[in-house]
Amino acid sequence: MDHSKDSAVLVLGMHRSGTSCMAGLLNILGLYTGPKSTIIPSDENNPKGYFEDTSVVSCNDKLLATDSIKNLALKEIKIGIDNKHFIESFSWLFESWNSFSADSSDRFDSSINSAIRAFMLDKPTDAIPVIKDPRLCLTLPLWLRIVNVKSVIFMVRNPVSVAESLYKRDSIPFQTSFDVWFNYNQHCLNNIKSLPYKIVNYDSLLSDKESTIKNVCSFLNLNQNGLDEKIDQAKNFITSDLNRSTSLSDNSCSNEISKAFNDLVEKNTLSNYPNYSQKVLSARWEQAYYAAYSAFNLKINQLTVEMANAELERINKHPISGPLIKLLRILKNDPDFGKLKTSMRNY
Repeated sequence: MDHSKDSAVLVLGMHRSGTSCMAGLLNILGLYTGPKSTIIPSDENNPKGYFEDTSVVSCNDKLLATDSIKNLALKEIKIGIDNKHFIESFSWLFESWNSFSADSSDRFDSSINSAIRAFMLDKPTDAIPVIKDPRLCLTLPLWLRIVNVKSVIFMVRNPVSVAESLYKRDSIPFQTSFDVWFNYNQHCLNNIKSLPYKIVNYDSLLSDKESTIKNVCSFLNLNQNGLDEKIDQAKNFITSDLNRSTSLSDNSCSNEISKAFNDLVEKNTLSNYPNYSQKVLSARWEQAYYAAYSAFNLKINQLTVEMANAELERINKHPISGPLIKLLRILKNDPDFGKLKTSMRNY
């Protein structure tokens, strides 16, 4: 079936800003979020689901792994850490240095076309497709070459809550999260300015869910039969456990970031913030990159120690090697023979 004429609703926003919640609501309201077989499954970080299609996510992975983007952080902050696993684990932090321009090479078109075909595979004829991935904030100009966009739901969330959530999930320093928050939202706002869009404050969705859901339905011109019943179901989808970042006050971030958040929600703008120039961010992100790299190495060392301890325990309990190690301890007069060395245990 040809879906080239289908107009999609996009759900955009910074990571941990309620994009999954909004996509889940739209799914309940009857919109199509992708084939069930390729939806990213829920986990402890998003127990109600991500509502992201693996085809879309994989495509954005490819777009953001191009030579010009893959080592973007390394180029911008002029350091040369060569660790493939680290880059794969933390590269999303540094992707927001870049947003593709609308005149980017058409070499990306085939990847996006393939992703769209896979995404639309099970779409009912009359269903409105919903495409959701936070990194579309950055890659959207490329997708607009292929996808017809009906409208955009732009989710925003208090940057302190975003930072707290990222710290709990990934141990990301708060200042780094604030910088990423600003960049994602700035890129998103720039990329959707020619499209019909509605900004939805995640806090408002949680505190006044019925009114917010009805406003979204009105914006999307949803008026199908049984809508009131679906709205009730959508309200039940929003529960208090969706907000697990409530312990910190707005004082945790600078006045500048607080003002940026208010301007974004009230005025739909993120202009006139000189402290978020690339030069200033570059210095801060160099520190963040090293901090993330150190945290990554610590996790690797911890894993190595755990694996080593498990293997030593197995050897010590083995019916042949166990008694032999005990005998060697006696012969060598070394009670710690066959145990993990202190230097490694403390890494």
